[in-house]
Amino acid sequence: MAERRHWVVQFQERHHTMDFGNDNFWKKRCIYRVPKFIRNRNTEAYDPHFVSFGPYHHGEPQLMPVEEHKVRAIIHLLKKSEKPMIMYVNSLEEVVEDLMDSYDQLDYEWRDRDKFLELMFHDGCFLLEILRTCTNEKYGYYTEYDAIFSTHGNIKIGDVILEDMLKIENQVPLLVLYKLVAVDEGKTWDESIKYINDLMVEFLNNVETFIFEVKGTDLGSNTYLNMLDLARSCMVGDMVRHVGDGCVTLMSSMVYNREAIVEFYKSDKNGLSGLTFNEEKGILYVPLINIYACTESILLNLVAFENLHTGTSHYVTSYVDCIGGLIQSVEDASAMRSQDIICTAQDSEEIVKLLRKIQNDMGFIPKFTLRHVTNPSNEYYEKRTSKWQSRFRKWRINFEEKYFDSPWSLVALLAAALLLALTIIQTVYAVLS
Repeated sequence: MAERRHWVVQFQERHHTMDFGNDNFWKKRCIYRVPKFIRNRNTEAYDPHFVSFGPYHHGEPQLMPVEEHKVRAIIHLLKKSEKPMIMYVNSLEEVVEDLMDSYDQLDYEWRDRDKFLELMFHDGCFLLEILRTCTNEKYGYYTEYDAIFSTHGNIKIGDVILEDMLKIENQVPLLVLYKLVAVDEGKTWDESIKYINDLMVEFLNNVETFIFEVKGTDLGSNTYLNMLDLARSCMVGDMVRHVGDGCVTLMSSMVYNREAIVEFYKSDKNGLSGLTFNEEKGILYVPLINIYACTESILLNLVAFENLHTGTSHYVTSYVDCIGGLIQSVEDASAMRSQDIICTAQDSEEIVKLLRKIQNDMGFIPKFTLRHVTNPSNEYYEKRTSKWQSRFRKWRINFEEKYFDSPWSLVALLAAALLLALTIIQTVYAVLS
């Protein structure tokens, strides 16, 4: 009986504040564990390799060496601000329930308010100092030999930090940073939000391995849920949501569009808003795509966030599906590279393999698609091609690929044509004689 009473009390303590029928209860959720059936496709993409943010991976042995640097970040921040530590903690305590509710699966041990607050304070201070030093904003107390908070340290860990910061299970609510800056800088609430948003945009620009350039992006004083949400907003920009009817295939391969005499050019806009189709000229404009070692991880985590967070449009998921459809061969990748659409040190074959792997590993099929691109593209194809025209173009493309890929193929073709012409002339003279 005593044991039963114990678990009843434990259950009540753990769940008595949870109102599952309230919409706000679900809206607060923004940091998720990736479902096992998705995670098993590519475990490395979702696990942090350098530093843990939040409770899901805290204490893992391979991440422990950075914990001492989090303490240093706190000491430096407090020295710089000359404000007592309790002011920061009290500010976070005002929203501790909201911070806890941000995590979709929070283990019982992290329901301890003091333990959870300590984690949020440590991780928040470290993240804030990383953003400041990586954007060349000098805050003193760090030497040029610092392993983390120096120019050398930023170069060494910048890409690794970015990759870990944009993993869906490795997030701290941005509410933590907004609160810390309000105390640290003495700013108003809107000023604090804008300060963090601008700092994050500058960080994404300075760490060159982000997927798109986000120069000139102004997020204003809009609040964001976490780093992944903010980075996604930089990618999506001011796009209008286009709702598709269920799950559809976004785009055929470049061969399909080449048959429709569609040309590809680099867009002068950054992010997904740069993906547009000109119906009059049959031109598809594609924004610059940076492909680095961390591209796979970042895209998979953005896709996971879109599909796990209720109410989020599936633009990044659709974009991955779209680019994967466009680049299905080495020739497709080479054509993209020749237009400076793809920026990478990888060769064309590696690009194709990477995109196929990302498509296979993401495990989600987009429901909301880039219809403003796919619909006019398909309509253009239907208008410009008929059954016989399509066949003729296929024959022409096959002919060009077979005989114009190398000079020897062309020489052989000309020799055969000359031999055929001489044979015909000889036959005509024989008949006339």
